[in-house]
Amino acid sequence: MALREIAPGSDVGGRLRRTALAALPWTCPLVVLLVVFYKLDMPVIRSDGLAYFCWLRTLLHDGNMSLTNEYALLEGVNAYQLFIVPRTGNVGTAFPFGSAILWSPSYGLGLWVGRTSWYVRKIAPLVDQAAYLHFQGTEFLASLSMTLGTNVMAVASVYLALDVARRRVSTAVASLASVAMFWGTPMVYYSTIKPTMSHIPATFCLSLLYWLLFRFGAYESRNERERPGIWLAIGVVLGLATTVR
Repeated sequence: MALREIAPGSDVGGRLRRTALAALPWTCPLVVLLVVFYKLDMPVIRSDGLAYFCWLRTLLHDGNMSLTNEYALLEGVNAYQLFIVPRTGNVGTAFPFGSAILWSPSYGLGLWVGRTSWYVRKIAPLVDQAAYLHFQGTEFLASLSMTLGTNVMAVASVYLALDVARRRVSTAVASLASVAMFWGTPMVYYSTIKPTMSHIPATFCLSLLYWLLFRFGAYESRNERERPGIWLAIGVVLGLATTVR
């Protein structure tokens, strides 16, 4: 009797081990990416990233698509990103605005954090704001919020790839492939060393596009079920992707 009472509970450890093993392929990519971000992240706006920041700033601060204010504000650091169009006299740029749309949530959150007393008292004094203003023309929190937004999009891209792959191979193999995709491509570089470039936002858009196609079977002609909502989402994502890069 005692043995029968103990036996049902004796498998608790086995169930926990099986649960842990099942969760391992899902947690490993996140752990790997977080370690990489912690070690390599460089939250600095530079090169093409300045143009994307200008779009971000005009959308969230000015509420328009004019880059005139940004041209004047960032004159000291602007090298080639913004220019005057001779024919119209307006400020133009060769870089599209789609990345700014994707960074808007993290940048908006950064603006809110920057107004909190906690940030003003605890974090701001630790940052050499003068150096950031000299190098990138704006405060540290702007580049940090863009960097964190890039990190989130990189993580999302890896997990979207994992979810697509696990429908063809085992979850463990899909997890390994998704991490290899991160390590074996410029994703590492553009999600950490140059996080304000448009490469990771573009990767996220295309990963989301393929996930929608494969996850819902929209690519299969034999699928007779109409999916207008999925096709609308695919169209929106594809349209956004064309404005990113």
